[in-house]
This record gives sequence, C-alpha cells and structure tokens, in this order.
Amino acid sequence: MTGYLPVVIYLGLIVAFAVVSLGMAAILRPARPYDAKYENYECGAEPIGQAWVQFPVGFYLVALIFIVGAGPIVRAFTSDPVVHGYGVACLRIVSGGFLFYAYGMVLTQSFNGAGDTWTPTIINLFVFWIFEIPFAWILAKPLGFGAYGVFTALAVSYSILAVVSAVVFRRGHWKAKRV
Repeated sequence: MTGYLPVVIYLGLIVAFAVVSLGMAAILRPARPYDAKYENYECGAEPIGQAWVQFPVGFYLVALIFIVGAGPIVRAFTSDPVVHGYGVACLRIVSGGFLFYAYGMVLTQSFNGAGDTWTPTIINLFVFWIFEIPFAWILAKPLGFGAYGVFTALAVSYSILAVVSAVVFRRGHWKAKRV
C-alpha cells in the first residue's frame, strides 16, 4: 500500500486543485450579467448547442504518469545512470507545473476564442521568454542549482502563466474585443 501512497496523494492534490480552481472562478468572475453574455460564442458563427468548456484533464493524467512512472519512461530511452537521474528529476519537477499550465492554457486560449490574440501573445512572450529564460539561467548558474534550476524554472513559469492569465482575464478587457 505504501507504494501507492504517492499516487493517492497526487490524486488528492488533483481533486483539491480542481475544487479550488472552480471555487476561485466562482468567486472572481465578473458579476455584471447582460444578454450578450448569455449567448453562446463560436468565433463569430451562429452558436450551436450549449456553451461549455471541457477542462483539459489530460495534463493531469500526463503529469501523474510522468511523476509515478518517471523511472521506467526515462529508462526506455537511456541506460546511462547520470542521464537517467536528470531525466527522472526533470519529468517529476516539470510535470508538477502541468497542474498550473492546464489552467493557464485554458485562460490564455479563452482570449483567442474571444478574438483577442494580442493578449495571449504578450503574456506568453513575457512569461516564457522574458521571465523563464533568465530565471532558468539565474537558478542554474549564479545560484548553482544546475539542471535542477532549469527544471524548476519551467514549473514556476507554468504557475506564473496561470496567475498572470487569471489576473488579466479577471480585468475583462477581452470582452470589449470586436471580431
């Protein structure tokens, strides 16, 4: 049973993250209803069916597979013990960021769906190019974490993407975009 403890803990974290995400969405959503908000939106075409977005649980499944099965996955590609150690650490650290990346991706792609392509472009430019690359270098070189610093920078950047996207989404400027 102790071999499955990490899986049970991870599943608990997934459920907790989903509950917190939905709760925060309910708390933070703008509460200014008007008729246009109740209409389905499908890229300027006439709406078909109900408006709903499926949360990408695939990211959680991939993260779970990478965390639990990191050793065998990396072993399938290399037998070098040094490379294996780095590969396992990378999969486990980066896949932890997938929890937030899924949420951030949904938010940034919602801007695209509303016809606002500049907002996700700017968010991705700043988070992944202006922040992530220098942050990875700082963790790796000056702070001496090496490859583990780069892995951590990836996971942290995914989290920052989610937070920045939530703040920008909450502001609601994307609603004024005309398609």
